[in-house]
Amino acid sequence: MPDQPYSQDDLRAEAARWVGDDIDGLEVITAMADREPWVHLDNDTFNDAYAEVRRLINSAVDTSLWAVHLGADGLEPDDHHLQLGIDPGTGDEPRVRIQFAFAPEMTGPERDAFVVALAKVIAENL
Repeated sequence: MPDQPYSQDDLRAEAARWVGDDIDGLEVITAMADREPWVHLDNDTFNDAYAEVRRLINSAVDTSLWAVHLGADGLEPDDHHLQLGIDPGTGDEPRVRIQFAFAPEMTGPERDAFVVALAKVIAENL
């Protein structure tokens, strides 16, 4: 998608705004049309972006039980993740993704160190 004026991260962020909502396509289109990076797209490019956002919304898994367990345990989700077994077909699709949640008192450097240490243990034992 290098020729697009938006990124995969833009598409995923937009889809994340809508996951869990009772989705009304017109509401999504209207909201997207007023926000960056969508506001300046021509009709065809906007329609392609909207279609991809809808695809991402529809393919999202329900993580509500996971979120309830995190909250009950006093953990907070974090952007750290590990991807394993990258698909050789595209070289871009993980076969396993490990998401992390940490105790709130763990600092950023402590979280970083934990993820790096775990990645090393996994790599050494695969």
